[in-house]
Amino acid sequence: MPGLKSHYLNRDIDRVFVDVPLDYRQGDLLRRLIPQYGLGPRYIEFGCGDGFTMETLASLSLQGVGIDYSHDAINIARAKNLPNTEFVESDFLKNEYSDEALIFLLNVLEHYDDDRNLLAVMNTYLRMGGHLGIVVPAHSRTYGPHDRLAGHYRRYDRPDLIEKIQAAGFETLELLTIGFPVGNFYTWAYNVALKLLGADKEFRPENTVVTGVKDHGSHFPRPIQLVSGVAFPILRQLIRMDRPFQRTNLGNNYLALVKKVREVTPERMPIPPL
Repeated sequence: MPGLKSHYLNRDIDRVFVDVPLDYRQGDLLRRLIPQYGLGPRYIEFGCGDGFTMETLASLSLQGVGIDYSHDAINIARAKNLPNTEFVESDFLKNEYSDEALIFLLNVLEHYDDDRNLLAVMNTYLRMGGHLGIVVPAHSRTYGPHDRLAGHYRRYDRPDLIEKIQAAGFETLELLTIGFPVGNFYTWAYNVALKLLGADKEFRPENTVVTGVKDHGSHFPRPIQLVSGVAFPILRQLIRMDRPFQRTNLGNNYLALVKKVREVTPERMPIPPL
């Protein structure tokens, strides 16, 4: 399809895509889990994108620092003027952190080829007993055009995710699935539409810097943005029907809350997906 590459990489287009229902739902779950486990008041979110999730965290009166290497994303985040919140344009792997109590790594792990060492780095940033919140796409068998276009190296199966969490020195406190059946359906629909549009061929790690900017879907072809702009406000409400299924393995994303229980040293620093 002519012009697709330039379309995907143009971050100044007039976007009509709205925020993804799965992102709203992950915010709902964090709003429940944070007080349940007494987390906070201070946290860091690595790969914060445009600060979408930090809007939820600010509403809980938490004090946060959001870090992302996307200039556009940080500018959008700063314009929100969230209370008790700071945004920093930086590669979090090039800075030194230690003794942190709470870190969020939401929709980030799948963008790194070396996810094991990224988790080990998070271990070094946290104090003993500190917490890490993770969101990743679920079910390797459903990896498709949507993932390639977004720059995902993988989707995760539950046993694989648990093993990597444990190997990095963490204990899993919660492992929930998000979005069944609504999130599963629209991700399937994305993949079908992308195939029909001929946009399913190439893996695009460079889109990592686009997927967290503004409307979270600007890397998709314009027809998908238009349809999603109409459908997603409705799906944001319908996706809440996932609650009875969150402790099953049916959802489209995993949300894990883990606690550091032992020290682990990374073998090497992961390479950012630039």
